[in-house]
Amino acid sequence: MPSDVIIHKNADLNLIKKIDEFAGLSGVPPINICGQYILLFDKFLKERWQPLFIEIVKQNVTLGIMPLMFRNDFRKGVIPYRRIRFFGSTSSDFNCVYGNPGNLGTVIEESFDWLFKSGFRWEEMILDDLLDSSLAVNPIHNYLTGNLIAFKAEKGKYFYIRLDRPWSDVIDGMSKSFVLKNIRLAKNRINAAGQWEIIYKPFLNADEVLNRAIPIHVERQKSLCRESAFLKPETLNFYKAIISYFTGREQFQTFWLNLRGKPIAYMLGFYIDKTFYWWNTAFNPDFAGLYPSRFLQYHVLEYMHQNGYNEFNFMRGESGYKDKWTDTTRINWRFRIRNNRTLYGRLLFNLDKWKEG
Repeated sequence: MPSDVIIHKNADLNLIKKIDEFAGLSGVPPINICGQYILLFDKFLKERWQPLFIEIVKQNVTLGIMPLMFRNDFRKGVIPYRRIRFFGSTSSDFNCVYGNPGNLGTVIEESFDWLFKSGFRWEEMILDDLLDSSLAVNPIHNYLTGNLIAFKAEKGKYFYIRLDRPWSDVIDGMSKSFVLKNIRLAKNRINAAGQWEIIYKPFLNADEVLNRAIPIHVERQKSLCRESAFLKPETLNFYKAIISYFTGREQFQTFWLNLRGKPIAYMLGFYIDKTFYWWNTAFNPDFAGLYPSRFLQYHVLEYMHQNGYNEFNFMRGESGYKDKWTDTTRINWRFRIRNNRTLYGRLLFNLDKWKEG
């Protein structure tokens, strides 16, 4: 008996309930894939993106859900095209396709069948930040290759530090010139600057966290000639709601470096199953010469190692400083897919092929 394909153009509560039931089976950290994150992104950050959740149902049982969003854009300001991405992926670090492991291949195959054969127009799809351990990677790759779809699969990496080993091994994974030399220098300078302390505050409420962090973040971004995301009302409300949600579950932690009684650097993140997921950090640029972020990072790692954390996870991104802290990485995948069944899809494909040639 063939499956039914149900298309959801909004994130209703019944759908969110199913998403939460499947999220724990994905093998992906729950930060960006839980139902509450979906709801908050939909409320505050989706902007011009429109939800497109593809639910695969067989005999009245949901096999899984492919969470997508789409919007209309222009390439080079001239060529109109519709782009599809994972829902929430413009602000998330981990993505997934929801479903029981035994059904995930069917969910992906039938979702792709609908996307390519239903008449729904689109030209480009980007499915990114899929962990190599995700059960969705192989079915996606197999469908695209088996159906001769134009796509490019790219490997990325994200960094993490194993803390469930001797501290000397943790140190050995760090760049001696970048970290250890600068830590000694930072400690000497901070000691000379006055009384300092590292403050561990695991469950501050959202207003307390943001009232302390925002002034530091604003000044740091200003020193880089950028605007702090905290100054955008929608983003601020999103952060506040996310912090409140995970604080209520005792899964949000904060660390602060105080100098002469005032915070000059901070680190915010999620603590789930003995892993700390690094989310946001900044320092006051007036104290840049003290290397406050590196100093705080080192002492936070030391604290975590002493208190039974298994891992410090840097989340997505290959920023240059991360490989100075660790030599351990995991792979994540990015699939860039073209729909050659539309005129503009073929045009974009040929344009990209010409550029690559």
